[in-house]
Amino acid sequence: MTAASSQETARLVALLARLIVGCVLALAVSGKLISIEPLTVIIAGVLALPAPTDAMPHAIALVALEAAMAVWLLSGRASRWSLASAAILLLAMTGVILAVRSELLDLGCGCGLGRVFPGLTHRMDAVIRNSGLVLIALVGAVASRSRTLGAVPAPANDSAARTSPEPGDS
Repeated sequence: MTAASSQETARLVALLARLIVGCVLALAVSGKLISIEPLTVIIAGVLALPAPTDAMPHAIALVALEAAMAVWLLSGRASRWSLASAAILLLAMTGVILAVRSELLDLGCGCGLGRVFPGLTHRMDAVIRNSGLVLIALVGAVASRSRTLGAVPAPANDSAARTSPEPGDS
């Protein structure tokens, strides 16, 4: 494999990772915007708030954070950093899901893989999905980084580099 083809492969891997993670986050945002009530119930349970309506500011902030992350990923700006940040966000969300794994808090919202595989609990559905997305984001971030490691700067063109005449030139 030549250096050019390996750079192209790394670029493609990073692009696919950004598209997959960005689109999944965008779909999650749209689902939460359609019906934000299940999210407020979950947040109220996690934060031990007296009523789900008290969790609305937190739910809006989480949806805004996910939306911003999706836009950043899909924009193509700072590919490595956007993928690494998405992995951190997804790890944090997975950590919350695992922290409330006890039966005291039911995170069921009727969304995700549970619709396709009815035997999956929402907790396992979210852990499986987020773990896969974290893996994709990390592979994409590494691929995005690797394409810059072997880059060789182009040689400077002497005539283009000199914009003003040197003293003594006429």
